[in-house]
Amino acid sequence: MAATSVFPNDVDALRGDDILLSILVLAARISGNSELSLPVDELQGLIREFRGGAEGVILRCFVFSDSGPVPFSPTLEESIGRLSLGGLVSRYDTQNPEILRINPAGEEYFQKEIQPHLNESDRKKLRFLGCELLRFSEAQEKDPEDNLSL
Repeated sequence: MAATSVFPNDVDALRGDDILLSILVLAARISGNSELSLPVDELQGLIREFRGGAEGVILRCFVFSDSGPVPFSPTLEESIGRLSLGGLVSRYDTQNPEILRINPAGEEYFQKEIQPHLNESDRKKLRFLGCELLRFSEAQEKDPEDNLSL
């Protein structure tokens, strides 16, 4: 489950679970929809890509392996699993696993436990990453076959 540790007032104290949940919740808030079209393998690629930008410094907890055919972050995969097991996010159904739903518990955890500990700069970075994630999610909804990578 997501971190419940004492936070200094910055994103450095957050675990990967909290950072990922923050990005997902902010993307859902911006869209006005708690469901995002995010295949897990594509989420891996997006987070890796986001790490390269100025806002991506907050994603440094997600370390990617350069071995194998596709770079992969076990930390990111574990975060997705813990958020799911904790009931903060869920996959829509087994027939449509690319739809990720932000559950009310995820929104509540973000609002009560994470958001109060973020400074304005970190909020802006997370919101930017949420917007980028949403942009990809909306492109996936329009034509998933034409948007396999950004």
